[in-house]
Amino acid sequence: MKLIKEEVSDLHEKIPKNRGLIVVNSPKKLVKNNSSPAGKMIVGFEEETNWLMRKLTSGSADLDIISITGMPGSGKTTLAYKVYKDKSISSHFDLRAWSTVDQEHDEKKLLVKLYNQVIGSDLKFSEDIDVADLLRRQLFGKRYLIVLDDVWDTTTWDELTRPFPEVKKVSRIILMTQENKAALHGNRSTDPLNLRLLTPEESWELLEKRTFGNESFPDELLDVGKEIAEIVKGFLWWWI
Repeated sequence: MKLIKEEVSDLHEKIPKNRGLIVVNSPKKLVKNNSSPAGKMIVGFEEETNWLMRKLTSGSADLDIISITGMPGSGKTTLAYKVYKDKSISSHFDLRAWSTVDQEHDEKKLLVKLYNQVIGSDLKFSEDIDVADLLRRQLFGKRYLIVLDDVWDTTTWDELTRPFPEVKKVSRIILMTQENKAALHGNRSTDPLNLRLLTPEESWELLEKRTFGNESFPDELLDVGKEIAEIVKGFLWWWI
């Protein structure tokens, strides 16, 4: 991965700055970009998108966990966010909440974040307040969708899922992780989705759209663009 970063960084100098690109040391900033999933553009994954939407809206009435696994930059968060924001999904669930976990997480802060999204507020809590119980009470009897992004281990998974009530309301939890062990640990009736890498054609399309919008790659930059797409291959989400 380090070698790829160095090669992509070298290529930045070949791209004219007047093309609206941000040429910096970090290969993640090849183009103007919002680091949140809301700023991401998705290319490909039509089959995976349809599969995920079906799993969220049909099947068992019991609470189900849908795990999405894959290496960093494979597009897990972008895919999940696209589905999470879809109008048919937002109208299907009574309550929705999203939280990024990462390795150095604070359980209570994450639960507070989820709770505030559920109630549509920005409350603060003292240490003696059982936020997990408050969240459980809000979710009970509702059809809810909870997204936990970047879960690293089974212990974290067990801690964060304590407040989620087992109600027959077709409620769903989406878990994104790089760790197969964490994905399998949370598995119920749905097997984890191991997200594939982008095809060369999809990588090129994504790079072109993120760099020039609806315009095509200029002829003078075609070789540079194709070289970048080839270097990062299916991990283009990581860089842009």
